[in-house]
Amino acid sequence: MEFTPASFRHMAGLICIYNAENWMYAHLTGGETGPVLNVLVCDNKKLSYTIEGVAVPSKIPLYFAVEVNRDTLQFSFSINSTEWRPLGKALPADHLSDEYIEKNGLVFTGSFVGICCQDFDDQSVFADFDFFSYQEK
Repeated sequence: MEFTPASFRHMAGLICIYNAENWMYAHLTGGETGPVLNVLVCDNKKLSYTIEGVAVPSKIPLYFAVEVNRDTLQFSFSINSTEWRPLGKALPADHLSDEYIEKNGLVFTGSFVGICCQDFDDQSVFADFDFFSYQEK
């Protein structure tokens, strides 16, 4: 992904999502001194950062990955596509399941993974994603 956020109101990255109230989002955004990585979680409408402010070099391609292992998921990132670093701690992947949601709200269509970009300042900021790959392990 190539993305140049100008503020904290610009975000782009990789999301694991069940519905609008339950998701986990590893993203690049603007920090006080340059671009930073965050992981934002929405668990039954409650927002929290599990990791915030990991500095990365500006204006270079950035790679995201997520590995789901039964009931946990782990985001990671790379600045060269060969050396990967975990981004925060493992998160409860079962929070994006029908069983978890059924206890707390309306069941939807199941879990998804995808790429996304937000520009809450309406400055026509965009992210350039070269590829998206999904692999079963």
